[in-house]
This record gives sequence, structure tokens and C-alpha cells, in this order.
Amino acid sequence: MKRWLPGLGSGIKEYEIFRGAEWRGTTTHTSFTDSGLTPDTSYTYTIRAIDFEGN
Repeated sequence: MKRWLPGLGSGIKEYEIFRGAEWRGTTTHTSFTDSGLTPDTSYTYTIRAIDFEGN
């Protein structure tokens, strides 16, 4: 499970999660459980906060 601090401000609608360049999903929470991982393998994640205006 990946966890992160909430986005700044109160206008966050959701978060997009990427593993490398691959989109993995969205969540309204500050945690996400990924699947399809290989043991003893390093992964890089990017979390993108999306506000109610789509930014």
C-alpha cells in the first residue's frame, strides 16, 4: 500500500496514481493498493492531485 500526504488546500477531488508511466487508477483517499507487482523489484510511483476544476 502506498500512502502520501493530502494535497494543499481543500479543493482536491481525487488523486491519479502512476507506476512509472503506466496509469494505475484514481482514488479519493491518500492511500492506494497496487497489484501485479513482482517480488524483489523496485517501482517508482507518481501521485497527481486533481482539483474540482480538472487541474
